[in-house]
Amino acid sequence: MTQHDHQCDACHSTLKSSLFCSACERLQQLQDQETYFSIFDQPVSFRIDPAAIERVFDDLVMKLHPDFFAQADERDQALSLQHTSLLHEAKACLLNPFERGKYLISLFYPGEAVTLGNPPPAFLAEMFAFQEALDDLAAGKGDLQPLQANLNELQTRLLHYLANAFDQFTHRHDDQALLARIREELAKVKFVTNLQARFKEIQKEAAWNP
Repeated sequence: MTQHDHQCDACHSTLKSSLFCSACERLQQLQDQETYFSIFDQPVSFRIDPAAIERVFDDLVMKLHPDFFAQADERDQALSLQHTSLLHEAKACLLNPFERGKYLISLFYPGEAVTLGNPPPAFLAEMFAFQEALDDLAAGKGDLQPLQANLNELQTRLLHYLANAFDQFTHRHDDQALLARIREELAKVKFVTNLQARFKEIQKEAAWNP
C-alpha cells in the first residue's frame, strides 16, 4: 500500500492535504482510498513525522472551521463539518503509537477486528512491578524521575521494534507470524501507555500538592 498523489478536483493543483486545496481554497470531496496518512500527506507507515502532522493540523484546522463556511453552500458547509471532525480524529490516531499501529493493521485487513496478542509472563510481571511503583508514588513514596526514565526507555524500545516490524509488514502483510509479533508488541505498548498516563496524573497531583 503506497501513498497516492492528490490533485484538486477544481483547479487540478497538487494537494498537500486531501481535505483542502491551498491554491484555490476549495474543500475536497474525499475518495474511498483516503486514509489518515493522506490527510497529512504522510506515507502509510508506522514511522511518522509528528512535527509535520502538527504543522498541517494547525494550518488546516482554521481553514476548515465551520464558522468560515456559515454562509457557504450546502456542500461546503457539510464538508467543513466532516473534515474538521476527521482532522481531529486522524491527528489523535496517528500521534498515538498504539492507535496508529491498530489503524495500520486495519488498512491491510479492512473489515476485520484488530485483536491484540498476549504478552509473555515476564513482561506482565514487569508491568505489575511498575504498577506497584506507581502505587508507592501515589502514596508519596519513591522518586518520580527514575520511574519516568524507565518507562520512557521501555516505550522507546517497543516503538523501535514496531517501526522495524511494520516496515516489513507493509511488504509482507500476509506473514501471519510477523502479524502475531506485531499484535503482541502492540499489547505491550498499550500497557506502557496506560502506565504513562497514570504517571502523568500522579505527577500533576504532586505539582499541585508539594
